[in-house]
Order: sequence, then C-alpha cells, then structure tokens
Amino acid sequence: MNEQEIIKKCMENSYRILTGEKTVDDIFSESTCPYFLWNVMDKKSGIPKERAVFIDVIDTLIEYFEEDEEYERCAELLKLKKKDESKHRRKTRKTNTIRE
Repeated sequence: MNEQEIIKKCMENSYRILTGEKTVDDIFSESTCPYFLWNVMDKKSGIPKERAVFIDVIDTLIEYFEEDEEYERCAELLKLKKKDESKHRRKTRKTNTIRE
C-alpha cells in the first residue's frame, strides 16, 4: 500500500466513525489498515471529545473530500460541525447564565 492509499484509508475510516456509519471495533475487525486522523483508542466511542480536535478533524476531512469533489460528504461533515457549534453555544450560554 502506497502513501496515497494509506491517506485515503485514513480519511475514509475517520469519516465513517464521525458520521456513525461504522464503529472503531467494526473498522478494526474489517480492515487490515485501521488508520485514523486521531487516536481512536483514547476514548471509548472513538470520537474526539476535545472540541478543538473535533473541529480540526472535520475541517481536515472537508478539505480532503473537497479536493476529491465528494461534496455530499462535505455537506454531511458541515452538518456535524454546525451541530457541534450549536451545542457549544447552548453550553456556553448555560455556563454564563447568572443564577439568582
């Protein structure tokens, strides 16, 4: 497997986990090259918990799939990103609410 094939597999696996198509266990059991953009063994779900890492992974995947003209995947990733941003705003508002 050459470098470009490894990168493609890494992007595919990462996309499948973020979108819920596959679990980490699925990929490890089905693939001879379980590469990802982050350390999936760090968390039980395999999805990055730190917001900055999550957003960086999504942005990297969007750039990659844009170059491949896979716009449906880009749209799916943008939905995830917007959903996360909305969740973060609600959490920030809740944290910043003054309690009486």
